[in-house]
Order: sequence, then C-alpha cells, then structure tokens
Amino acid sequence: MTPDIGRSQNGTTRLTVRFCMMMLLQFLVFGAWFQTLGLVMSTFGMANAIGLAYSSASIGAFVAPLLVGSLADRWFRSERLLAATHLVCAALMIALRNSVLAGSEGWTLTLVFIYMAFYMPTMGIANSIVFRHMGEGNSSFPYVRVFGTIGYVVAGVVVGQGGLSASPSVFLVSASISVVMAVYSVTLPPTPPTGTESRFSLSDLVGAGAFTLFRHHNFRVFAVCVLLAGIPLALYTAYASAYIDALGVKNVATVMALGPFSEIIFVVTIPWLLRKVGMKWSLMIGMLSWTIRLPLMALAAGTGLIPLIIAIAMQGVCNDFLLVLGAMYVSSLCPPEISAQGQSLFTMLYNGLGALIGSLFGNVVFNSVVAPNLGARGTGAWIPLWIIGACAAGIAVVLWALGHRGQAVPKTSSSSSAVPATNRD
Repeated sequence: MTPDIGRSQNGTTRLTVRFCMMMLLQFLVFGAWFQTLGLVMSTFGMANAIGLAYSSASIGAFVAPLLVGSLADRWFRSERLLAATHLVCAALMIALRNSVLAGSEGWTLTLVFIYMAFYMPTMGIANSIVFRHMGEGNSSFPYVRVFGTIGYVVAGVVVGQGGLSASPSVFLVSASISVVMAVYSVTLPPTPPTGTESRFSLSDLVGAGAFTLFRHHNFRVFAVCVLLAGIPLALYTAYASAYIDALGVKNVATVMALGPFSEIIFVVTIPWLLRKVGMKWSLMIGMLSWTIRLPLMALAAGTGLIPLIIAIAMQGVCNDFLLVLGAMYVSSLCPPEISAQGQSLFTMLYNGLGALIGSLFGNVVFNSVVAPNLGARGTGAWIPLWIIGACAAGIAVVLWALGHRGQAVPKTSSSSSAVPATNRD
C-alpha cells in the first residue's frame, strides 16, 4: 500500500518534506536564468541567436536524458547522480556568464547546449526518486511537484525585483543554488539502481529500455502529441520575455512569474481533475490550453496588456496538465527497472525533441518574418510566431482525442515501484 501525503507512518511525512525541498531547489536552479535568457542575450547584442540558443538547449535536452536515466536505473544511486550533475551545472553557469560578458555568441550557444545536456536529465531523475519511494500510483506527487513551481516563482521574483532580468548575474545565482542542491541531494534517501540483475547489453548505454514503450499504440499517440505540444512551449520559452519587453512592460521577470504562480494554484487540482474526467481528458485540457494561450499573446500586440496577463496566467493549465500529468502517465506505464529511463524519455520528447523543432522553426520565423517587420508593424510583427505555435497544439488536441484508445499501457513486470520501507528514510 502506497503512503499518502501527511501520514506519519513509516516516516512518510518527513520523506514528503524532503522531496518537496528537493523539487524547490531543482526549479530554483532553472528559474533563476532560463526564463530571461532571451532578454539577457538581446541586451548583449545576441538577439538574432535567441532561437539558436533555445535550439541548443533543446538538443542538449534531447541527447542526454536517456543515457543519464540508464545510469540511474542500472549503475548508480540516483541521489548521488543528481548531486554530481548539479555540481557540473554550477561550473557551466559560471562559464556561461563569462561568455555572455565577452560577447561570444558561439561559446554561449555551446555552453547552453552542454548545460542542458547535464541539467535536463536531473528533472527525470528527481521525478523517478519520488515515484520510487512513494509509488507511482500515489496521488501525492502533484503536491510534491508544486514546490518545484514555487521555486520557479521565487526565482523569477528575486531576479525581477533585484533588477537582474537582463543581467548575466542570473547565471551566478543559478550556480550558487546548484551547489546547494548538490549538497542536499546526497542527504536524500538511498535510491539504488533496479536494473542490476538484468543482463547487460550495449543498448543499455543509451537507455534503450524506455523505447519498449513504443510497442503500445497509446504511448505512440502520447509521444507524437507531446512532440507537438513541445513546439508552442519552445516558442513561448524562447520569445516571451523579449516580446513582453517590446510591449513596454517593466520588470519582465516579475511579470512572467505570474505564470509559475498560477501553476501553484492549478497543480493542486490535479487529483480532483483525475477523479472527475480521467487521465486522457485531463491531458487534453493541457494541450487545448496552448491553442488559447498563444492567440492571446498575439492579441496583446494590438489591444493592450489584458490578453497578455491572461495568457501568462494560463501557464498553470498549460504546464501542470502536461508536465505533471505527463510524468504521472509515464510512471504508470513503466516497470521499476526502467523508471528513470521512462521519465527521461518523456523529458527528451517534450523538452528535447519537441522544443528543438519549435526553437528551430521559431528562429526561422523570427529572423525572416518578425525581425524584418518590427520597424513597420511594431509588436504586430510577432503575431505569426504565436499563431504557428497555436496550430501545432491544435493538431495535438485532435490527434489525442481521436487516437488514444481505452486504457493506458499495462506494466510488463512488477506493479509496484515503491522502494522498500527500510530505504525510505
């Protein structure tokens, strides 16, 4: 039986608090710099490379997660791997600050790529640690995950109120938090690898175990929809801060923090929503929300800030009902021996390949359609960028509604992924 949040039996309450702190630090690290990277680059004369920077980030998120997930599933304790990767991330943040100050576009893009190759796998590992100790069916996960959103909000507010939205100092803030996260990670409950008893093959080096999920129709549909949903995410992530700044908004990071703040509100509704409509329709709400959010961004170019505020506030629906529910959906499909690989595959599809496609396409649209028309049309030149992202999300909605059939994928081995109680504290 999986423990519920707030119960003291077997140390569950203490365990939950520790995982909440892990999620808080995990997203403080990322929120300190990523949401205003475009603005920092624009300030230092690299506006034309913003799309390429986010493409580099997406490539890093695509190539590394399965490899690192395989390491966690087969060879290394997850909490130690988490600590090691965060130490590397701290060093890379310092190097990234120096490259931006030097105006080195090539080094900036390279370092963003390397950083994401190390950071993005930690998101899957963090999720896997929680599911391993609390069980994949535990409804407590959204309440643990909400502390990641809180960390993202706090990071945005601190950066904005500190006047750092356009400053390379955001990279030093992130580096400092990464060191704290590394130290904290080694204090987490031991999470040993679960795939040590299976025979080794070269495919283990690239996390190929997770690809067995593609044998099932529903997961294939899910994967394609996640790819499509990653496109509007990439466009918003790469260009929202620069667009909001062009609309004349001051303290961009603070305003954008409204988005993660809405995540705090919506994430706690996930258990209720799952009871009411189930996983399929809950995920579809997340996809559908992007078809509304990005047209509102476009509408802000001609009608003022009210559509913009609504669009930013919709982040709770857009992210919670895809990122959090997606992680729960994947966890429900994976046997324990590929738990970390499964979470890494989800990260690779959504934050990696889907975001890569969106970033590359966004870079082409920005440089060929938006930038040449800024002088003549002002902020109206941004409209095609947002409409394209909404169209990709619309295709995902139709495919998911018509393509997903019946129940999710059954597990192929042990149905419980919880770590024995002796390892929970």
